[in-house]
Amino acid sequence: MRELNTIVFANDLGFIHHDPSRLEHILLVAEQVFRSWSLIINVRKTERKTIARATSAADKSWCNVRKLGSLLGESEDVQQRKSYATAAFRRFWKLWLHPHLLQKNLRVRLYNVYVLPILIYNCGTCDLTDRDISNLEVYHRRHLHRVLCIHFPQHISNADIYKRCNTKPLRIHLT
Repeated sequence: MRELNTIVFANDLGFIHHDPSRLEHILLVAEQVFRSWSLIINVRKTERKTIARATSAADKSWCNVRKLGSLLGESEDVQQRKSYATAAFRRFWKLWLHPHLLQKNLRVRLYNVYVLPILIYNCGTCDLTDRDISNLEVYHRRHLHRVLCIHFPQHISNADIYKRCNTKPLRIHLT
């Protein structure tokens, strides 16, 4: 009887240490340990980021460092999430332009399954400011307007749009 190998996949892995030489040692040991578990660390794709203590308060270079799929700067990560959500939203442009193809409830469900998770990914773990949360909510409502085919000069209150889509403001999802 033939033995089947189990393939296990780990997408992201992060190690943090103040001494870069120790990190190299940790990576070598991790590679051996993971191999014993039939996991492979792709050394060619391994990213090494160094974040030094800022010399001034204006130094925000650390904000654009990616860690486990998110940027370290909350506002920068929100902006990136919005651009990713826009790309996902545009994949369904035919559905938003031709609402007669699907019922409203199904369009809302598609949005909630394919776009909303991208928009709010990892937002619950960040310390978002009220401004960031409001920014996300405005963006979310703009998408819901398009899903419901409500365009200027038509007007709908925020409460009505949430009611029609059977959803709640994002701040409730994020807290």
